[in-house]
Amino acid sequence: MPYPLFPSSPASAMAGRNDKKEDKGVNVQVLLRCRPFNEEEMRLKSLQVVSCNEHRREVTVNLNIANKQVDRTFTFDKVFGPQAQQRELYDQAIVPIVNEVLEGFNCTIFAYGQTGTGKTFTM
Repeated sequence: MPYPLFPSSPASAMAGRNDKKEDKGVNVQVLLRCRPFNEEEMRLKSLQVVSCNEHRREVTVNLNIANKQVDRTFTFDKVFGPQAQQRELYDQAIVPIVNEVLEGFNCTIFAYGQTGTGKTFTM
């Protein structure tokens, strides 16, 4: 029996998403994990330029350009802040997709980011 091209499934309708007509068949979701400062960044007292609002699913980039504060806010399907634990990310973002694979659906998890920011560790 062939599988539908755009299955309606738990991972494609993660918790907190509305099941609107226009969401049907949408299989791509963008999740973002903001990592905490590493030891060197803390030692150097680096300026924090990214803030996460997990409840609003927003990430704000705070920049100071030519002595002018320029903030840009981006909304994602899910945001994991710096305090998010590895297990929380796995349970909420990965387990539903793995379960779909076990049910016979084709799924992909794509990790993207700057070198050395924890993609392999997260996966």
